[in-house]
Amino acid sequence: TGADLRFPVSFSSLLRACVECNQWCVAANLFERSMYSKQFLYPSSFNAAITMADPAMFGWEVAFHVLERMTDGRLLPSEITWNSVLGVCEKSLAWEWGLAVQDC
Repeated sequence: TGADLRFPVSFSSLLRACVECNQWCVAANLFERSMYSKQFLYPSSFNAAITMADPAMFGWEVAFHVLERMTDGRLLPSEITWNSVLGVCEKSLAWEWGLAVQDC
């Protein structure tokens, strides 16, 4: 049987598995569809989406977009969220944006 995607851990794991298999588009599509259905509005899902940002393809912009969507959904970023955003900024060589996060 497959993972029960009603649970945030299963959904986050699915996103991470897509990323590890270099299926960035599939992961992004799943995340966007979950946002529209409002099914998986859990911090862990947003954290997984932030870490899936491809540094080679404007990853820091994706990370900030997901962060914005998180706050639009009335969820507060956790330490894990901020650390994930900083990690993407580091991998994307966008240190200026990493400094901006420090000021939040």
